[in-house]
Amino acid sequence: MAAEVDMVRSVMMILGLSVAVAAFGCSTTSDNGGEGGNGGEGGNGGTTTPMDACINVADTALVCDAGFDDKVSTCAQGALGQGAGTSTCLQADPGLNADCADCYGGVTQCGFDNCAALCAGEPDGQPCRGCVSENCDAAFDVCTGAVDCGAGGAGGAGGAGGAT
Repeated sequence: MAAEVDMVRSVMMILGLSVAVAAFGCSTTSDNGGEGGNGGEGGNGGTTTPMDACINVADTALVCDAGFDDKVSTCAQGALGQGAGTSTCLQADPGLNADCADCYGGVTQCGFDNCAALCAGEPDGQPCRGCVSENCDAAFDVCTGAVDCGAGGAGGAGGAGGAT
């Protein structure tokens, strides 16, 4: 019986995270951004995080499709909340480029790593969404390029359905 309870909790956590992650499909508001920073010192190698990875014509069309949030949810659930699996799934269907898919994999992994406890019980609740927003939004927006779907797009932080 204890194993069944643990399995149900794990499934609830993954479902919660996938709902929270899917909410970050694309932005429905236009924002002119802010002022740039002063730069910084060079790094010492390592991996680089993609920037503006989803603002090409092909990926923007996919990300702004009304069914995209459901696809992200399905991929995140299938990958058990792991970023690499989510990315691989989104590359296969709907066909995102690898860098753009990695952005969604990254936000999935970030949500799993930082917000699992808050998202397990109430995935659409403010504590879950607030945690993902606080911990994952900034890097996700830089990575994707904060795709603007305009009115009627797939949604963004407000969920599916476009402008409210």
